[in-house]
Amino acid sequence: MTLMQNIMMYVLPFPEEELTENSDLMDYVFYYSEIIVAVFLLIAIWTLLSAIGLLKRKNWARISMICVFIWAIIWTVSSTTIQWFYFFDAELFDFSGTSLDTPSIIVTAIVLVIIVSLTILCGWLIKKLTSQNIKAEFQ
Repeated sequence: MTLMQNIMMYVLPFPEEELTENSDLMDYVFYYSEIIVAVFLLIAIWTLLSAIGLLKRKNWARISMICVFIWAIIWTVSSTTIQWFYFFDAELFDFSGTSLDTPSIIVTAIVLVIIVSLTILCGWLIKKLTSQNIKAEFQ
């Protein structure tokens, strides 16, 4: 997936606009999109090499995968929070008395279920990789 994103970045034309004082979050994302996609490619390669090392029972791979899962938790929570504030204008915190529309509530609920599920899964994997039994297998 990340490889395809990198190919897309260099095949599809993107407008070259300079950032100004009035630039918003999406302007920054588009301006630095090549760097962002390249970083994700490096993370994907790192994860692949760590997974191969994990299969070979290398201790560095166990520690590396723990770092990957910690990064995944931080990334999932922070990026979803940023998206929520950007796209939904944090309307659940709007106490002005206006009602929310049903699609917005449904999307927010689904996103929260996904975030909580991924966070619990990554946390459980971190717990397993740091357990004494697993540590003993990798020594």
